Amino acid sequence: AERGDPLWTALIVDYLGHQSLDVREAALIALHRLAAPGCADIVASISLRMEDADIGGRKALLMALQQLSPPGNQPAILEAARRLTDSSIEVRKMALRVLGALAEDLPPNLERVLESSLQDSHASVRKTAVSALEKLAAKNPWLRSLLLSRLEDPAPCVQCAAILAAGRICDLDDEASANTLAACLDSNEKMCEAAAQQSLGWLLQRGSRAPLPALARLLWHGNEKVRESANLVLSRLPPR
Repeated sequence: AERGDPLWTALIVDYLGHQSLDVREAALIALHRLAAPGCADIVASISLRMEDADIGGRKALLMALQQLSPPGNQPAILEAARRLTDSSIEVRKMALRVLGALAEDLPPNLERVLESSLQDSHASVRKTAVSALEKLAAKNPWLRSLLLSRLEDPAPCVQCAAILAAGRICDLDDEASANTLAACLDSNEKMCEAAAQQSLGWLLQRGSRAPLPALARLLWHGNEKVRESANLVLSRLPPR
């Protein structure tokens, strides 16, 4: 078969929905060797087979979409976006990863579905949404605000992901987010406390002074551990 042959490409895409994991992996390897990157026929074939595939098949099809489509490929991005409301938790998470990898800017008309992803009833989906959408949130104030709302998520794993993202993407003069991060130094969850130390350190190193008032107050906190955490963060303040 010649590279880019549409008939062979369509035939191999069929096997991405196979019940056997080994067969799906072999089909993905074959597509890498045969398909032309970004080929419209591949995206069309994947979209056509998505509805009839089982959960494993839909995940494999999305993985192929990510690996075989160049960044910014709109048909691939739209297909991933359609899977954000999939009935399967695992498929929704894979769709978020694909969207985050391929989209270079916030796709139009996706505000409601992205908001739903960040408010999904399953913590693992919300955590994936925070991580996958961070790059887009850095460029889009609306999405950044929505993502930073997860700083107060009830699930520690989601809150931790949002804390780390905040240190990389929040505005340098965002005092509200800085205060929330500083409050996390008093968290009962060790991973959230450690993430807050890291995130506040990143903010200071980026040149932000927004965390300084809250950190100064924490130096007088009644809990010695919190005072030590605040001191540790302030030690990362770059010299003027």
